[in-house]
Amino acid sequence: MRFGRLPASPAAIAAAPQLATHLLGAMEPSPRIDRSGVPFQPRQFWNGALAGPSQQPELPDCTAAGMANLALGVSALNGFETIIDDACVPAFYAACIGTPDATPAQLAATEGAVMLDVMKRLAVQGFETGAQLLMARFGVLALDQMRIAAAADRLGGAALGITLYARDMEVADAATPWDETGADPGPVEGGHALMLWDYTGLRPTDTVRLVTWGGFKVATWRYVMARTDEAYGVVFPQLGQTDGVSLGVDAAVLDAELAGMAA
Repeated sequence: MRFGRLPASPAAIAAAPQLATHLLGAMEPSPRIDRSGVPFQPRQFWNGALAGPSQQPELPDCTAAGMANLALGVSALNGFETIIDDACVPAFYAACIGTPDATPAQLAATEGAVMLDVMKRLAVQGFETGAQLLMARFGVLALDQMRIAAAADRLGGAALGITLYARDMEVADAATPWDETGADPGPVEGGHALMLWDYTGLRPTDTVRLVTWGGFKVATWRYVMARTDEAYGVVFPQLGQTDGVSLGVDAAVLDAELAGMAA
């Protein structure tokens, strides 16, 4: 599996918009979210074990693939489909790392991207999907289970940056849950970006579904909180509601904060 999330500096994360100052920072999440009936199928976008007639190389573009899948999931929750051409995701990744003209082979040799840089580009320059220019607002979530759950509940998903270890990759299949038992996890394998989609409850041993590598991966909450290094809430103005009452995010305030980042 290819990863591709490079670490963001604590100073950069602290300087980004903080959702703790918005209503979302105090909202209680639903005790359970079941989205099994939502017609959303995650896609690989060249990140993960690839097979098929195209035989494209695996890319460390999890940061871009995560944003694309989040957009697809939010669209499905709101009852429609957003068109994203597969080739547009590696193109977006290439632009995020400053190599817009790189070939797939050249991109396969790159190390990945800083998640914060990818979301900043999505907010300022946008992401060309092949059908539209998709824009988004984002803010940092506190590394707190209730805040991450609230983002998944209100915004349609929480974008997470996690660190994977050797033991995690021994249970990388979809059926075996990732869990944190206190055993030695082995050496670090890499940083990875993914999305938290729904959850069975809010106890440490309750499970969540994570969107990664073109599918869903089950994990416990205690695993998620042990592995998560950074977390973000993302709002797509073109894909659903943007008002602060239902989402807990003040769009005008967030826009001003993001404009300050871009200045």
